[in-house]
Amino acid sequence: MKGITGPTIGKALRNLLREKEMTQAELSRTISMKESYMSALVNGKIKNTSLATLNRIACGLGITISQVIYEVERVSRGDGK
Repeated sequence: MKGITGPTIGKALRNLLREKEMTQAELSRTISMKESYMSALVNGKIKNTSLATLNRIACGLGITISQVIYEVERVSRGDGK
């Protein structure tokens, strides 16, 4: 995931949350993550996150980590909303 930045991950997560009609708070509770950390991720304030964290998020959204990575790459190419 070369060239992936915090804001790119954040935008991708916002897209996925919107697609799943889920709030940050709902996802945070679902995966037992602090809301403040989720907010920082979604707002692009965290520069790097682990694949384990992305996998937790994917599970909470009911999708695969591959789908999360696809969305991050799509946003990084400028194809994201």
